[in-house]
Amino acid sequence: MGVTFALLRACALPALGSAKFAPMNELAGKHIVLGLSGGVACYKAADLCRQLIKEGATVQVVMTEAAGQFITPVTMQALSGRPVHGSQWDAREPNNMPHINLSREADAILQDHAPDDSCGSA
Repeated sequence: MGVTFALLRACALPALGSAKFAPMNELAGKHIVLGLSGGVACYKAADLCRQLIKEGATVQVVMTEAAGQFITPVTMQALSGRPVHGSQWDAREPNNMPHINLSREADAILQDHAPDDSCGSA
């Protein structure tokens, strides 16, 4: 997955290729937003989600429609135990703005490699 080492280090998470995670006390109670944007790296997200939860973090998955071509929202919901967000506008949220609420609640945001067409140009 395309999460930068600096972000992982800042969140007390190891590089994704590593088999060992930080001690549980560093992830327990942390809220991680896991973003999937439709690259083939999505297939690794299921295992990453499972490992983060095993280490005590809560994981909120957000994914684009394109990500659903690689891994289903149902799979990610089953692993995370939380409904998957697929839109920045969601009637399940009291203020209909999960794109703001999720960032406020997150201790860290992990994003897979974003395909060129999902990135805005400056």
